[in-house]
Amino acid sequence: MPVEHEHKIVLRDAERLFASLSPAMYRLRTIEQLYLNDNARFRHIRYDPSVPNSPVSEYTFTYKQMIGGRLLEIEPREGVSKDDYELARTAAVSSLVKQRFVMADHDGNHVDVDFLLTARPEEGGTIYFAMAEVETDEDAQWSVMPYLEPYVELVVTREFNWMFTNARLTDRSYAARVLNEYRVASRNLGGGDHESFSGAGS
Repeated sequence: MPVEHEHKIVLRDAERLFASLSPAMYRLRTIEQLYLNDNARFRHIRYDPSVPNSPVSEYTFTYKQMIGGRLLEIEPREGVSKDDYELARTAAVSSLVKQRFVMADHDGNHVDVDFLLTARPEEGGTIYFAMAEVETDEDAQWSVMPYLEPYVELVVTREFNWMFTNARLTDRSYAARVLNEYRVASRNLGGGDHESFSGAGS
């Protein structure tokens, strides 16, 4: 797969934002993902039945690694079997459940809006962290979607993306303190709290 850039946006007022989004319009899916390590991730994706022409569910595997400041991401198109997923579960070092809305911004960039949950929705899981990710080609222009702007807590500078990986955010105590840790690290580096809305790639 080609190298891509991920721009991470931490969101506030997550319950209100979640309630405002249409499952059918923004292609809601529930994702259970588990990690064998920080790089190897398995997913069980369940699609909202109101979304036309979607499968009921699928299982996927992704390998991600930062190399020289660029993200290498490998994800076989054919996915993996349920048996492989269940085998991986027995060796997982961490896991999480999230609900995702999939969008596109006015530049045509892929946008995922994720709500990390304390448990599966049907088990009464509540949101403990919300974040959007904008995927772009290298050095492409991008900006925060106007719809999301009222909910933006922080636009993460690229050198600190590693602090906001889902693998780290599986730890809810870490998720509760990561904003403060980011701001301390950013100030120590001499930067501000976040990128400009029109920022990366310009």
